[in-house]
Amino acid sequence: QLAILSCAGGALGAYLLTQTGDATLRGIVPWMMLLATLMFMAGPAWIARRARGAASAEVSVSEAGLRAGLFAASIYGGYFNGGMGILLLALFALAGHRDLLAMNQAKNWASAVLTLMAAGVYSAGGAVDWPRAMPMMVAGALGGWAGGRLAHRLPVAVVRRGVIVVGLAMTAALFR
Repeated sequence: QLAILSCAGGALGAYLLTQTGDATLRGIVPWMMLLATLMFMAGPAWIARRARGAASAEVSVSEAGLRAGLFAASIYGGYFNGGMGILLLALFALAGHRDLLAMNQAKNWASAVLTLMAAGVYSAGGAVDWPRAMPMMVAGALGGWAGGRLAHRLPVAVVRRGVIVVGLAMTAALFR
C-alpha cells in the first residue's frame, strides 16, 4: 500500500508541476521546505499534542491518517522533491514510529517510488534534459547509498541534528 500511495501521489504531483508556472513555483517552494523542516524540528510529541489538542505525548495519527498523509506528501514529492525526506520522517514520527532507522528505510522506499513515477511523468511530457539529468541521477544514487550507510553508523541524535541542519540550510538557500 505504501508503494501504491507513493506512486499515485508522485504522478499527481508531477502532473501538477507541469501545469505550474515558474514564478508560482519559485514563490511556494521555500515555504514548502520551511514547513517540512519545522515539522521535523518540532518533533513527534509536540506535533501530536498540537494536532489533537491532547495532553498526552503518545497520541498519534490513525492508520487512515498516515495513508492520507503519505498520499499528500507524495503529491508534494512529485511536485517538488526538495525536503521530501524531512517531510516523510515528520509524518512517520507523527504516526507514532520511533525507530529513526526504520523510518529512514520507509522514507527511502516511498521517496524512490514516487520519484520514479514523477520522473516517468516528466519524461513522457518531454520535460527531462537527459544529458544533464543522467549525471545528477548517478550522483543522487551514490549520495543516497553513502548517506544511508553513514546514518547506520552514527548515533540517532547526530542523524536527527544533521537532518535539521540540512533542512534549515536548504530553506535559507531557497528564500534567497
